[in-house]
Amino acid sequence: MAEAPDCLGQKPTLKEVRKYVVPHVSSGKWEDLGIELDFDDDGTLVDHIRKERGGDEAKCCLDVLKAWLQGKGVEPKTWRTLVGCLREIEAEEAVRSIEENILQTTSSATQPSQDEQLLESEPPSQPTPDVEPATIDYSLKLEPGKEIRGYQWELAEPGIEGENYIICAPTGTGKTLVAGLIISEHLQKRKLDGKTRKVIFMVNTRPLAQQQMGELQKMIPGASVKCCTGDDAVLSTMQLLLKEEDVIVCTAGKFLNELDDSKVRLNEISLIVIDECHHTRKNSPYARVMGCYLEEKQSGESELPQVVGLTASPGAGDNPRLDLDKTLDHLYSLCALMDATSGIKIVTENVEELEKHTNKPTFRLHVLPRRDCSEAFITKVTVEMKSLEAEVDLRCPFHRWSQQYETAVQQKKQPLEMEPSPEHRDAISTLKLLRCYSQTLNIYMDLRYEDAIAVLDQYSDLPTEEQATPHEMKLIQNLECLKSELVKLPKVRNPLLVRMEEKLNSHFSGRPESKGICFVRTKKHAHAICDWISKLSSESGVKIRPKEFVGHTRDTGPGMTQVDQEDVMKGFQEGKYNILVAT
Repeated sequence: MAEAPDCLGQKPTLKEVRKYVVPHVSSGKWEDLGIELDFDDDGTLVDHIRKERGGDEAKCCLDVLKAWLQGKGVEPKTWRTLVGCLREIEAEEAVRSIEENILQTTSSATQPSQDEQLLESEPPSQPTPDVEPATIDYSLKLEPGKEIRGYQWELAEPGIEGENYIICAPTGTGKTLVAGLIISEHLQKRKLDGKTRKVIFMVNTRPLAQQQMGELQKMIPGASVKCCTGDDAVLSTMQLLLKEEDVIVCTAGKFLNELDDSKVRLNEISLIVIDECHHTRKNSPYARVMGCYLEEKQSGESELPQVVGLTASPGAGDNPRLDLDKTLDHLYSLCALMDATSGIKIVTENVEELEKHTNKPTFRLHVLPRRDCSEAFITKVTVEMKSLEAEVDLRCPFHRWSQQYETAVQQKKQPLEMEPSPEHRDAISTLKLLRCYSQTLNIYMDLRYEDAIAVLDQYSDLPTEEQATPHEMKLIQNLECLKSELVKLPKVRNPLLVRMEEKLNSHFSGRPESKGICFVRTKKHAHAICDWISKLSSESGVKIRPKEFVGHTRDTGPGMTQVDQEDVMKGFQEGKYNILVAT
């Protein structure tokens, strides 16, 4: 007779206790079970459960078992412990259900007697292939003093039961912990049925992949968790990792490439968790991965992974007016792309607890003053722009310092660049200079006089005098003439910056440990604001340590590499910088 694995030594899952225990605990016994599980000496938890569930015996019993599985009460959290407690309260039907559904389905031995089933059995000396040794513990480990909250269990329940769905909860409420709970319970099932389980945790950026890997390694120390992104130097890493690791954290782009190259197959994976799943739209990597999934599903593939999405907000789609029908269409579309057959899960039973742990920032809208449009600097640049607009027949109803105006200039220039000619060359040079003047006014309206002058000084789109056409020579001369006039003007302080200076000094002088983010329009703004805050801190003595944080692209100025961005974020977290100036 083959020896049976030690099933009673394994930790029950929430789905298993819901299915095999709760229906067989007779009326009134759930309170006795709470006492036997030894986590409610004074009865306060039982009273709370009774009040919350309104007398629903089955839900009360499930809550008691949930609390025990979370870490409260008697140890160890095993079937053996639970069976012992059930026998103490004479819940023999529940004991028989465990024997019939847990022991029989997981043992390859000839069915022993009832008494033998409930005795401790010796684990097999050599585990069968693809079966994890019983000593490996995939259970969730939390930091001292922390516990899984009720709303997190509520969000995790459908995932623990194997359903495809989307988890929606506010930022900062522990969605990664919910995902960790689902993954932990998913991997634990391997001990019961012997089936190999592999988890893909998919993210949309490389820095986030490293972050989530670290979180999962801490939460499930018994699992092997590795990261795999497009930065990896080893070819076919994911193909190798799938054979050796339990959980792979990867970018959607990397996973998509592996699928496209047939290095990885979806039927090799048992669970996919998609972080920030609201990005599953149009032709995004997330959407293309799920497109592969849906194609296989439609072709009749039965061995497909469970899919769980995480998001703080599924959004409303391309729907600026938030029309209800369009919003619903967007949500239906998202669920269809995610194959979320169980829909979107929000907290409905533990709302008060969720609200208590939700960060609610206070919003204060300050209407800041702008520069007077009649200032000499603005007037002189505007006069020059009007002259150039007449030359190229440009009519634009928007402010000359607005993004809409710059867009109108670009749209006028693009068709001319498609058909090069001497006439078009002069018009293109004129439009390029108009764009420079627009950017100059834009900077002047938001920032300092010297920042606007720097835009003109750095302009380099006009040819040298030796290569310039007569019209371009005229543009060069007019530009130099305008700069000479502007530098003679008195420097008028920007009232917007005056008010911002008051806010920064007031905030950081009273709360030096504070951190903040200043969002700006362009990279030029980021550089200028960062320089201004540094000088402000030096003059006032208030310790404000700013740092630019901008994107990769270099079309509007120097960008930042991923390594640069990671260094800045690390410095911000460690306190080297206390305010980020970000686009």
